Amino acid sequence: HPSANASKCRAYGPSLHPNALLISGRPLELYVDTKKAGTGELQVAAQGPKKTTPKVFMAEEDSTYSLRIDAEKPGWYRIHVWWSQVHIPKSPFDIKVHQGPDASKVRAYGPGLGPQIEVHKPAEFLILTRDAGIGTLTVIVNGVK
Repeated sequence: HPSANASKCRAYGPSLHPNALLISGRPLELYVDTKKAGTGELQVAAQGPKKTTPKVFMAEEDSTYSLRIDAEKPGWYRIHVWWSQVHIPKSPFDIKVHQGPDASKVRAYGPGLGPQIEVHKPAEFLILTRDAGIGTLTVIVNGVK
């Protein structure tokens, strides 16, 4: 397409945010605005961890393309985006996907978790989350009222 200008395309969205915490099993989401790029064709290719080829779902509305890319496994994903066979700015995009949390891999131990705890004495215990993946630890302590 002679009127196509890939340099005028703009990619954005939650999966391209520098502080995005992306979890495996959830699709990557991004948008490509081609309003100022002239007449052309959007092409997308994704490479996942260990040479996998994730599925790409694409929809277009008012010259903005919505992309959803399957991210089933943790690792690095490389997303190539072309407008009429020319890479758009910053393409390819390298996106890190983290392993989802697995609460069954959290370990807790220590005297504070024993069957009998003394009043007015520290009840210390440790919680190990290293193997549980990314997530937020919440601890709720209930006592006798």
